[in-house]
Amino acid sequence: PAGQVSQGLTNPSAGYLAFRSDYQSLVKKTVAAMETAALVVIDTGDLYRLEATQHYGSEEVIRRERRAIIRDINNFYRALYESINPENSLLILASTTHSPAQAQDKNYLVPIIMTNSRLTPGLVYSNTTRRSGLITNTDLTATILSFLGIIPPAQVTGQPVSGVSFAGENPWHYLDRMNREMLFTYQNRPKIIKPYVACQIITIACAAPLFFYGRQFISYYRLVLALMVGVPAALLLVELFTHETLVVYTIILISLTAGLALAAFAPGPDKVIRPFILLSTGTAGLVTADLLAGSFLMKQSLLGYDPIAGARYYGIGNEYMGVLVGSSFMGFGVLFQ
Repeated sequence: PAGQVSQGLTNPSAGYLAFRSDYQSLVKKTVAAMETAALVVIDTGDLYRLEATQHYGSEEVIRRERRAIIRDINNFYRALYESINPENSLLILASTTHSPAQAQDKNYLVPIIMTNSRLTPGLVYSNTTRRSGLITNTDLTATILSFLGIIPPAQVTGQPVSGVSFAGENPWHYLDRMNREMLFTYQNRPKIIKPYVACQIITIACAAPLFFYGRQFISYYRLVLALMVGVPAALLLVELFTHETLVVYTIILISLTAGLALAAFAPGPDKVIRPFILLSTGTAGLVTADLLAGSFLMKQSLLGYDPIAGARYYGIGNEYMGVLVGSSFMGFGVLFQ
C-alpha cells in the first residue's frame, strides 16, 4: 500500500532517454516510507530503460549515458546512506539480473554492495559459498529475513551474509580478477573438457584392437595413454601460470601434459607400467595437497567447479573426486601388486 510507481518519480530528459529517474524525490519517498515500512525496495529504473532502447543509439552515446546513470545512482546511494541510521538499517545496492550485454558474454555475475554499521568492513561472505566476495542470490533473501528478525523457512536455501575484513591487494582489483577467472572457467570449460573426454574415448577404443592385432605398437602407444593420464594433473598445474586467452591456456596445458608424460618415462629401466604408477600416484598426491591447502588450484581449474553455474563453491568437485579415486586405485593398486 505504501508503494510509489507514479510518474512523479521521473523527470523529462533532454538527453538520450525520454525520461530519467528523479533521484531527489526517490530519496525523500524512501525516507518517508521507512517510517512505516520495515522493507523498502527501490528500482532506480534508468539502467533498464537504457538497456531496452540501446539499439537506437550509437555505442559512444550509450556508453556516455551509462556512465552518467551510474554516477547518478552512486550519488543517490550516498544521499540515501546519509539520510538513514546505519545502526538499525541495512542498505543493499544490488543488480538482481544480468544485462543483455552480459548474457552475450555468458557473464552472469552481478555486483552487490551492503552497508550496515554491524557489518565488518571489507568483502561480503556467506556459508553458501565460503568464498570472500562471492554470494548467491538466495543469500540475499536469507540476509533480509534474518535482519528483520524472521527465521528463514526451509525453502530459503541461502545463508545470511556477513562481512569479512580484506587485507592485501586492492579489493576492487581482487573482485575484478576473481570475476575474470570465474568467467574464463565458465566460457572455456566445455571447449577443453569435451575434447579431452572425446580423446579419452578414441584412445581407449584404439587401444583395444592392439591386443589382438599389432601388439608391436603397444610400446609406442603407452605414451599416448600417458598423455591422457597426465591431463588432470596438468589442468591443476596450469593455474600456476598466467593465461589471459584460451590459446595461451591450451599451449600451457599441452606443454605441461607432455612434460609430465615424458618425465614419467624418464626414471628407471622399467618403462612398462612404472610411468603410470608415477603419474597416478602423483596426480592423487597433487589433488590431495591442493585440497588440504584450501583448493587454491581446484577453484580455478577447468576440471574443478564452476561458481557461475552454481554447481559447487568449495571442497572437491565431482570431476576431481573421480580423478582422486581413479588415480589412487590405479597408482597404489598397481604399485602394491
